[in-house]
Amino acid sequence: GMSGTDAAEHIRGKFGELPILGISAHRDREAEMLQSGVTAFRPKPLDIRKFVSEIDALTGKSRSVD
Repeated sequence: GMSGTDAAEHIRGKFGELPILGISAHRDREAEMLQSGVTAFRPKPLDIRKFVSEIDALTGKSRSVD
């Protein structure tokens, strides 16, 4: 399989400025993920409202989460 950092590097290399949100249960991976090209990092467990808000901010869209 491909690690999250490998995936981020691949996506960044292929798609340039596409926003990438890195997610990991390992909070200590944040610096590594950001260095690999993710736009933002969120640790698990995710708060769904904050997660959707982050996606909205990265994509310039807005939606309601009930």
